[in-house]
Amino acid sequence: MSDSKSFSKNRRHFLGDCGKMASLALLPSLVTFKNLNAAVANNSNIDGYKALVCVFLAGGNDSFNMIAPYSTANHRNYMQARPVVGITQDALTPIPTNNSNSLSHVGFHPSMGPMGGLYRSGDAAIIANIGTLVRPTTINAYRSKNSLPTGLFSHREQQLSWQTSVADNTAATGWIGRMSELHNDVDTTGAETSLMFSLGGSPRIMKGRNSSGFAISVDGANALDLYNDTSVRDAYNATLNERYTSLLKQQYTHDYKSIIDKAEFYNNAMATSNDPFGPSSFPNTDLGNQLRQVALTIAAKDSLNAKRQSFIVSQGGYDFHNNLTARQAPLLTELNDALMAFNNAMKAIGMHDSVVSYTASDFGRTVLGNGTGSDHAWGGIPSLWVGPSRAQRPMARIHST
Repeated sequence: MSDSKSFSKNRRHFLGDCGKMASLALLPSLVTFKNLNAAVANNSNIDGYKALVCVFLAGGNDSFNMIAPYSTANHRNYMQARPVVGITQDALTPIPTNNSNSLSHVGFHPSMGPMGGLYRSGDAAIIANIGTLVRPTTINAYRSKNSLPTGLFSHREQQLSWQTSVADNTAATGWIGRMSELHNDVDTTGAETSLMFSLGGSPRIMKGRNSSGFAISVDGANALDLYNDTSVRDAYNATLNERYTSLLKQQYTHDYKSIIDKAEFYNNAMATSNDPFGPSSFPNTDLGNQLRQVALTIAAKDSLNAKRQSFIVSQGGYDFHNNLTARQAPLLTELNDALMAFNNAMKAIGMHDSVVSYTASDFGRTVLGNGTGSDHAWGGIPSLWVGPSRAQRPMARIHST
């Protein structure tokens, strides 16, 4: 994903120790499969419908400006650390934490003011103080580079850590891919297309041992645009149905035909499913259009014969080494508007209590600014949960600056 829509970026040089530990986050594992493993062991079917939507903020979002301290004393400390790039108190949208272990108040960035309403109603939550971690560590262990995440502060390695839930090596499979394969061992409905959908290529998060995510676009599944032409279709079918002695050719044609079959099934299901959303229900932005396609896919769950689905969408541009305040504001506006629209869409089709969307990013940023921006760091407050949370307080402690 990095700073663009792609899912990778060259490693940056190590940026130095100063300020990096200020936002140290504790997250031994992003996901536990205990309950799902128990279901597999019991050979039970899974009832109802659930979906998980990852909104990846590529580049390393500055979460200390997305959600900032609001109480007078803590905001004063915050502005002392960020005199140039900090958000003034009067510009923040305050929200109570209702948590004696947290700051008395925090506030959303002015571009995300409407999100405060979702938070107060229990439709949003802040997942605070998290990041990649091998095991609980200390400043001395950090300085000696003992048991640290692989490629700390590197876009590519840290994106992989978030996607695999394995911080000390680049695991071959993603946690959603592993979870979906466990679900396939339980569910007997036989969905004819993937349980995992990506609107940004083939991310590691959706790769399992024997499966991978299904790439779609805002226009649907475009596995082979020319396949709609009859002569092209006949030629491809003749090639794909050919019997080959080479095992490599056999596997290639099998996989290629499977992609085409799934694309046709997906597009046919979408075509026969009514569009329950009006033309202006989502903002006409890159992220808004991605989440609209996710919402349409969820609305077509019955036609797709799906009980469990996972999605990943992405928004690039979050690597703010300079001009942080000017560059972050429009991105957070796009994020806020798209998430608000998606939340409303789920309510409109009665799926609000069954669908959770959450944000993730490469890593946090340094608390201390570097002038007009901030640099790569470790943990922070990178995740905003939108859906049936009813938490009305940050999950985990928000540290003062």
